[in-house]
Amino acid sequence: MFLPSINTLTRLIIALSLSSTLLTSCVTVEATAKSKRSEASQHIGWMVKGCMAIHNHDLRAGDPVVIHARDNEFRDLKGTISSRATDAKGCDPLLEDRKSVNLLTGAAFYHVAVPASPTQPAPELAIVTLDKGFSTRGLDYHYCFTSKGVNFSVVKGSDAIWQGYYFVATQIPATCKLL
Repeated sequence: MFLPSINTLTRLIIALSLSSTLLTSCVTVEATAKSKRSEASQHIGWMVKGCMAIHNHDLRAGDPVVIHARDNEFRDLKGTISSRATDAKGCDPLLEDRKSVNLLTGAAFYHVAVPASPTQPAPELAIVTLDKGFSTRGLDYHYCFTSKGVNFSVVKGSDAIWQGYYFVATQIPATCKLL
């Protein structure tokens, strides 16, 4: 029977202690990054044809939002939450061919009242921020197309503070640039 020496046991205990410390540190760093993402996700969402996805399940009808449209021109519009979206009626992200993928992140879906006029139609795609308790100073809003969806992102300076993805379930021309 093999019995390790005291020296070998001591090295093993030190190695396990270091491993445990390093793993704990990694978890702490990840948890911090995740909490910052969660904070932004409570205030920022993406919108398709008046249906918004956001990681905030506590919004109510009448809550104000700012719609950051980036279609033919950059424009910010004021809007309000109309109601919670629970099915595909008026909410394309919840259509049967894409619903399961779009629900994977746990986002809540809401109908948004979007101002429109004959000269300024409501945007098809936009990033939406809550118009209370969240500073949008210095934020830039972007989206591009992948072959099966839309990547949304919000950056402040060189830091990405939020990202979202809308799965469309059909092939579309990609415009996102590979890094």
